[in-house]
Amino acid sequence: MIFTKLILKSKDGKRVLDFSLKTIIHSPKNSVGKSTLLRLLFWGLGYPIPSTYKLKFDRITVEVYFEVGGQTFHTYRLGDKLEIFKDDKRIFEGIMPMDMSSAQSLIWNIDSPEVLENLLGVIYMEQDKGWTLLNRGKVIGNIRFNVRDLLIGLSNSKDSLVAMLDKLKGLQKLLDNTKRILDLQNITPPAKGITGNIEYKDEDDLIKLDNLNVEKASLENQIRKLRSLQRKAEGLKKYILDLHLMVENPDGSREPILVNEHNLLNFTDNVNLISAQLASLQADLTDVKRKIARINDELSNQVSNLLDSDENEIIDATIATLGKIKIDFKTLAARQAALKKEINKLNNDINEKFNENREIIDETTSWIHKFAKILEVDDITKKNNRYLFTHDIKAISGTEYYKMVVCFKLAYIKVVESHFDMKLPIVWDSPAGREVNQINLRRVIEILNDFFPENQVIFASINTYELKNARYIEIKNKIFESNQLSLALEK
Repeated sequence: MIFTKLILKSKDGKRVLDFSLKTIIHSPKNSVGKSTLLRLLFWGLGYPIPSTYKLKFDRITVEVYFEVGGQTFHTYRLGDKLEIFKDDKRIFEGIMPMDMSSAQSLIWNIDSPEVLENLLGVIYMEQDKGWTLLNRGKVIGNIRFNVRDLLIGLSNSKDSLVAMLDKLKGLQKLLDNTKRILDLQNITPPAKGITGNIEYKDEDDLIKLDNLNVEKASLENQIRKLRSLQRKAEGLKKYILDLHLMVENPDGSREPILVNEHNLLNFTDNVNLISAQLASLQADLTDVKRKIARINDELSNQVSNLLDSDENEIIDATIATLGKIKIDFKTLAARQAALKKEINKLNNDINEKFNENREIIDETTSWIHKFAKILEVDDITKKNNRYLFTHDIKAISGTEYYKMVVCFKLAYIKVVESHFDMKLPIVWDSPAGREVNQINLRRVIEILNDFFPENQVIFASINTYELKNARYIEIKNKIFESNQLSLALEK
């Protein structure tokens, strides 16, 4: 993927940023909006990126233009609504984050949920958490990364592991809900005499909402399968034509006939049938989403109307109602402990089974060792052959840790690319921060120049770099301020 343009519109104005293959968003000082621009780039792709303190993302119209496999796409996002266009023809409309998995599959042309869930942690390094994230943790906001789950998504023998991961997610959800209920113990009981009641209304709407969500999940599953079939069909056609096959001439002539796009009968019709089925299912899905959004809006309006009354009265009534619920907290606490044990055991089982996939693990660690040798931290990775999943990170000093993060992240990119035959962008915020001297930084840039010449690289920084053919976008003061963005010459 290559980002080509970012368009931002708000009540304060409009800004258009044109990206090159190597782009550095630069300013001579901090706190002018460089990091915000990177966040908006991924917000515009549908990710639940948190807004910055002074700029609310849901009030900005964001359009992201990009190229994948020689085809042109762009997204349009305003608030929770996201649309995706291919050659200016809309191919997707959804509500974030509810439809994020479907959107990301289209954007990246990747089917694996495990890869998609962890992809942002591969390509993006946020200025704070990004440079401390080695193999698991938070990328930004509540978006998490786990290298084990990423590599499971790339593994050739992943079916049973994916089923175990799904079970793990279900158990984790149960644990989270159990914790929320146990937290009710900390609610102070209301004063005597308050008899609050919450009247549960609109049960029909809630039932409709549940049914619509089930229908939505079914439609998304059908669409995902058809898209996968469509991609395979397109690849098969190219493969057949590249073989330059020949068939016997039915007229009895000795001259064989070359198989080409015109005499490959029924192939195009079948592909068009898949496209028609996709269009029909997509229309049904859009209709279901509109119904879901309508019901959610109605329920949200009812809550807003409720809060227009006296706030203390509402809170006291809610607490009073909760007080009437008989909860066996001891039994629930025991269930919580049991869930934790079950989750730990399942995690260990997943780790043990995944470690049998030596091919994908060895592929990843070989890239880590290669980059670690260049950055002179290979003595750390040689300590044991399972360093990819290390928990022993406190022993690494600041400078060494920075270099290890670089090695790990660049290795992840190489491995994902090898399995999907694509080039991923590399988006880093403040790469010269923390305990980094110029020698180490120069070696990192050399790795990017030598090993990632065709990958798009986007930095946000107050520094300049010896990145080959880099173009600089200068920000002087604020994002939405007149005459403050300019594109510098190549360096």
